[in-house]
Amino acid sequence: SDELMCSMVDPYLPLLTHCVRYSNDNQALVLALKCLGVLLRMDLPSVIKTAKQLGPSILDHLTTSNAAASTQSDIVQGCFKSLTLLITHHKFAAASSNRKPSSEASGENKISEKFQHDGAHPLSEEQMQALLNFLHSAVIESDHHNATFGLVKAISSKRFMSAEFYD
Repeated sequence: SDELMCSMVDPYLPLLTHCVRYSNDNQALVLALKCLGVLLRMDLPSVIKTAKQLGPSILDHLTTSNAAASTQSDIVQGCFKSLTLLITHHKFAAASSNRKPSSEASGENKISEKFQHDGAHPLSEEQMQALLNFLHSAVIESDHHNATFGLVKAISSKRFMSAEFYD
């Protein structure tokens, strides 16, 4: 059953997170990101716990892999795909939907809820700003837009408000 499979696969998520955090080998990193792409689609219990370490680590790999200069590398594309899965994971969507609307005055128009880093999201607001800077250069430079626009869609689904995002 699915519960049995999830319980058997769940211990690999922290292991792959450790690999992403501490590996200096590009091939091992790409393989770990591909494996995470499969595991992050599942309903694993340790997703929230590992996401707090995994999100910033993936962002660090984007900065060290010179993502602004070359978005066509396997590492950058794998990072974009993994962040997309992490940001859109249903456990984080459930945490976002539990927030109260930002404006409840009767005469005012309801304003969209602003992204808030309440500990349940994999990236802080500052990290999201850095990610947007990478995405901006990736959209301008790259011929491979699938992973890039997938991540843009994931960020917009979280209602992240930023001047950089709308420029």
